[in-house]
Amino acid sequence: MLEPQLAGADVFWNRSLRLVLETVDRRRNPRQLKGVLTPSVLEVVARLYTSEFSARKLGGAAVHRTHVQAVSKSTAEVCATYTRGTQTFAVAGRIDHTDGTGWTVTALHVV
Repeated sequence: MLEPQLAGADVFWNRSLRLVLETVDRRRNPRQLKGVLTPSVLEVVARLYTSEFSARKLGGAAVHRTHVQAVSKSTAEVCATYTRGTQTFAVAGRIDHTDGTGWTVTALHVV
């Protein structure tokens, strides 16, 4: 059985991923992800928001599958696939749980 905080990891990851993709699609302001992402991850997402991200031209992102794999009592590695038009893309990262802040995305790689 998962530790209590890992039980919510999948819900957090799905919610966070959707927020990130909405931001990359320019439907949400990056400032709205403060507290969900570490400052360094937020900076990466903010750069995607302001850049001419070429995949954005294919249409809005739609999450296809997500996966969460616990690596410790308070850390999980996460990945997902999402589609834009007829193409499939991937995203991977890491989420960490602390008693003070709850879950946070601490690493993120959008392909």
